[in-house]
Amino acid sequence: MTTGGIYIHVPFCRSKCHYCSFYSVVSSDKLVELYFDNLVKEMNIAAKKFPLQASTLYFGGGTPSLLSSDQINRIIDVANDCFGLKKDAEITVEANPETVSLSNAQHWQQAGVNRVSIGVQATGQRLLNILGRRHSAQQADEAVNRVLQAGIKNINVDLMYGLPAQQPEDWEQTLQFCLDWPVTHISAYPLQVEENTRMKEMIDAGLVTINDDSIIEMMLMTPKILEKKGFRHYEISNFSQEGYICQHNLVYWQLVPYLGLGPAAASYYAGIRWSNDVDLDMWSKNIMDQRANIDYDSQKNEIRMAEFCFLSLRLLQNGISKAEFKNKFGLAVDSIYHQQLQELSMAGWIVDKGDRICLTEIAIPWANQIFMMFLPENE
Repeated sequence: MTTGGIYIHVPFCRSKCHYCSFYSVVSSDKLVELYFDNLVKEMNIAAKKFPLQASTLYFGGGTPSLLSSDQINRIIDVANDCFGLKKDAEITVEANPETVSLSNAQHWQQAGVNRVSIGVQATGQRLLNILGRRHSAQQADEAVNRVLQAGIKNINVDLMYGLPAQQPEDWEQTLQFCLDWPVTHISAYPLQVEENTRMKEMIDAGLVTINDDSIIEMMLMTPKILEKKGFRHYEISNFSQEGYICQHNLVYWQLVPYLGLGPAAASYYAGIRWSNDVDLDMWSKNIMDQRANIDYDSQKNEIRMAEFCFLSLRLLQNGISKAEFKNKFGLAVDSIYHQQLQELSMAGWIVDKGDRICLTEIAIPWANQIFMMFLPENE
């Protein structure tokens, strides 16, 4: 049977953060119960149409920690019934600091959750206010310690840099603050200013500004600080202690099949990508159709080859496996992308290690532009 990941999108938040473009709604008991009933229905339908044994189960959002402990427990039970969770399956719950109680964390651990990802984002109150976050640094500290006290040792913290009014010294202070915690994984992302967000409105109105030059400085200083504390920079935006690479992340980067359940969730199975309706009501009505929004371009061979290359390059030590590329597509990667690879090598942005091609550290700030070079010109 196919082995892969399960992603559960929980679309509920207490309020919308200023930078967030993900689908979410303000939670209510009625909406959550409707969501839960339909999610269970979708899981049972998906299990019959797309057989898969789950090696990872990831609750993302939204704010999954707004679900009751009983609801999370029941979802894990249904996932196990439908997808036969492997004994060593990584089960992650995303949580905002202000929603983490010791009781919740203990119930998660008892239900089988073995990894918690805490959305810290920043530790300075000024920056938290700009982001529209509801927690304080003290609440983040309390959340981490409650999860640890509950017996969950695998903890990720999400952080953001390149924020309005943020200086490199602010970012270093955030990193050092988080390094005082015994966390096993840190995800550090540059702020992406998305359309139809409060952050975009604030920038357009001149209420806040972003210093683009400082973003690269913060990006490059991050691995230097984290690696001194034993973190390995294994993916462009992710760092882990030994033995704590996020297995669910690897599902995405290594093109392992996964099923996305819930509104706006995306799936990849049998080489086909599709996504659910980006609306709770529409998703509920169309629950019977598992492939309503198919990405037909993703099935084109030139897109599949490009996708393989840029997803592989995200994994900094692994890079593009020449043997795996040839096995998948019947051609040598050098013959398909000779010009691109030559240009990137001359610029010092990739290194050929014989059996693999990897990004260099200096290339990381320009990774998105590098990835675009692999796409067909008309895409």
